[in-house]
Amino acid sequence: MTPTAPPVQRPAVVVHLFLRAAHAIEPGRPEHAELLRWWRAGEALGMVDPVAPWPSAFPVFDPADRPRVPRPVAARQRRAPGAYAVLLVSAYFDVLAVSVLLAPNDDAVPWEEIARSWTTALGAGPAAGTACLGTADLLLGTLPGPVATAPDPQALTQPLVGPVTSVPGTSPPGHGPPDRWARADPARVADDAPGGGFLVWEPTVASPYGAARHRRLLALGTRTDEAALSRWAWQGALPGAAPATLLLLHSARLRDQTALLTRELPALDRLADDVERACDRAQEALAEVVSRAGPAARLAEAEAALAALGVSAGAGRALTAMAGLRQVWEAAERNLGEHGAPGSRSLTDADRPAVAWAREQSAVTQARLDGAARRAAECTQHLTSATERVRQDRRDHLSLVQTSLIGGLLTALAAIQSLQYQVRLPGPVRPALIAFLACAALVLPVLFLPRGDAVRRRFHGRRVDGLLCAAAGAATGWLLSAVLWSALHWRPAAAATLVAATLGALLAFCARAWTLRR
Repeated sequence: MTPTAPPVQRPAVVVHLFLRAAHAIEPGRPEHAELLRWWRAGEALGMVDPVAPWPSAFPVFDPADRPRVPRPVAARQRRAPGAYAVLLVSAYFDVLAVSVLLAPNDDAVPWEEIARSWTTALGAGPAAGTACLGTADLLLGTLPGPVATAPDPQALTQPLVGPVTSVPGTSPPGHGPPDRWARADPARVADDAPGGGFLVWEPTVASPYGAARHRRLLALGTRTDEAALSRWAWQGALPGAAPATLLLLHSARLRDQTALLTRELPALDRLADDVERACDRAQEALAEVVSRAGPAARLAEAEAALAALGVSAGAGRALTAMAGLRQVWEAAERNLGEHGAPGSRSLTDADRPAVAWAREQSAVTQARLDGAARRAAECTQHLTSATERVRQDRRDHLSLVQTSLIGGLLTALAAIQSLQYQVRLPGPVRPALIAFLACAALVLPVLFLPRGDAVRRRFHGRRVDGLLCAAAGAATGWLLSAVLWSALHWRPAAAATLVAATLGALLAFCARAWTLRR
């Protein structure tokens, strides 16, 4: 035989929406559209009258202003005799909470009808989690008999399984089987109330990883505890947010952080894998270069690959979530201890396994990232040292080549002078040869620079580098033109010499630019 539902007196419904404050006030964001949708739903239900002393216009505030205590930024109500319909928007740190109280104070209006009036006004919208941190609804009411002091509190809710599960929510509530919910142990809140306090059940089945973004609470008390129940669930005209609002706000923030961390942890794992692979390639390059089995250019490639590894957007979000999860949990514990009613803390038990799991995963991932970072730093240091040694060897070799060329040229000139040997050159060839040798002495050190140093030199002194190469090309063209004209026993024309020098300068400049860009 199905037990008869007890007569719930003065049923009321409180619904909450929690948004990121910085996104909620920015037009074009999904959070802003969701805030506007809730605001217009309140207007559709007649909530257009101001609630002194708070503003009644659509919320506008500075997101950089993060109040350390909940602060109302907008409020509206519908004035009706004996009934309450209030929409309140509060800012708290980086969260914007939209709370709606629907209390007709009519025993004949059940929870289902109250909630349906709100969901009808709200209309269709995005699924839970796509534009908010979380949603929640509270079903409030009083019973004629004892509640907190009842010998079997679970028996009070057994007849209410049907009425509670049939209440439409602002997002998919995800209720579990009725028998599972009916056996849930209630939290005893406000033990110092006249009737011994009231009891709070949670019919929502919490996800093991904190992904359920909607919560539903059922709070029942006696008529003598109605004032305490109202203060806990709505706070009335008192300053600050109600303990239930703080509880649900922190829970939504925790579940959002945990879900974000769960979703983005693979990005950190991929980053650690990329670092490990880059370090393996760097060690292979070091071994090949040391054994002379590979080109030295592999060192620069491995060093560039390590330097190119950066934190992706997903990894950045995961690192932020890892840093913020502990702070959010500590803030939740602190605020519930300071502002929550006795017994409220037990309602965070559903979030503790998810937070513990997230902390464990964060610690493992952080340790792996720290190890990868240390190995990357060591590999980078070894690569830098090896690359510098290779470059120094190359500079020494090039210095030897330059010294040999210049020394050989000076020795030849000294021998020519000492032996009084005369090279019979045509008159037009002599100035061209002198210009060619002078330009060669200027350009040789630049041409023999390593390619990386040449690129950096060209970046910092492109004009000087181009002028040197163009001058060497012009001298080469002049020399070739003079030799050719002298071989033909003709005197070179000035126009022909100018054309040859110009062509040589252009060819040398283009060849140098092409060499540096390879």
